[in-house]
Amino acid sequence: TIPNACLVALGLLVGAEDFSAGVGTAVSCGWDTDCNGATVGSILGVMLGAENIPAHWNNPLHDEIEIYIPEQNGRTISDLAQQIYKLAHQEK
Repeated sequence: TIPNACLVALGLLVGAEDFSAGVGTAVSCGWDTDCNGATVGSILGVMLGAENIPAHWNNPLHDEIEIYIPEQNGRTISDLAQQIYKLAHQEK
């Protein structure tokens, strides 16, 4: 919706140099808090780079992810991110 898009835009503006401030703003504004926070966090993660996401966001995850595709089980978040990066940069 337009209100959610506006809150995402606000979170991106506030978080241009501060991941926590951007996500926090998007969530604090209300409406669709989980989706808005996730959208802002995803975009800021790409913009700022993984090294600029504060550890308190990443550490609780222990680089683990549950995947319900048997041949993908046991993979890590960083492994999947690396695979996506490689796929995105393949020559077509």
